[in-house]
Amino acid sequence: MDVILKKSKITGAVITQSMLCKIDDLVDSKIIGWCIFKTVKFIIIYFESQNIIKKFPLLYTLRIYPKDEENPESSKWIVSVNYSYQTRVDYLFDNEDQAKQTETKINEGKKIAVQKGQFYI
Repeated sequence: MDVILKKSKITGAVITQSMLCKIDDLVDSKIIGWCIFKTVKFIIIYFESQNIIKKFPLLYTLRIYPKDEENPESSKWIVSVNYSYQTRVDYLFDNEDQAKQTETKINEGKKIAVQKGQFYI
């Protein structure tokens, strides 16, 4: 990964032009680290096979709960993710297992990004 970073400089223009990735991409790709861009923390991900960089907002808080809290067995499940103080996204799933898998993927992506460290643009 260090070789790739030495060959190309990641700038604000690169981050602006990069697309957002899906949650599944957090586990199946190389996470470079995280950076702050326009007051939002992003995980920066490199796709070696396609030679592209994508971004994903860094998790602030995460909560998982049934949509119908009185009857959780027959309810759909919600993963509520706050990516910043102002940005909240709710993902809806058919069962608790799918919601917990998504929670695990998001937390694992954050953990890897934090381990790799912050870089400055």
